[in-house]
Amino acid sequence: MQIPKSDNEVNLSLVRFVISITLIQGETPPELIGKVLAALMVLPFIGQSIGYPLQGRLFEQFATSPWLVVFGSVFIMMITAVVSYKYFKTAIGIK
Repeated sequence: MQIPKSDNEVNLSLVRFVISITLIQGETPPELIGKVLAALMVLPFIGQSIGYPLQGRLFEQFATSPWLVVFGSVFIMMITAVVSYKYFKTAIGIK
């Protein structure tokens, strides 16, 4: 069961999406815009297609203590966020 989003959350998501696409288009050479945007649209689905079976298998393995899988997943997401932040911070020149 999904929790319905409020109108403000949906509007904020749309604004962030438009801003990010605009920034990407501004930094990408015109001849590569289609390829870059296509890659950005496909990448989340690749992660999902790998992650869902992997998490299913992990929950089967750790059926008696599923909290290990949850905390492990959160830990990996935090590491990914920190590494991504550091990479993009230096890539776009923020001090």
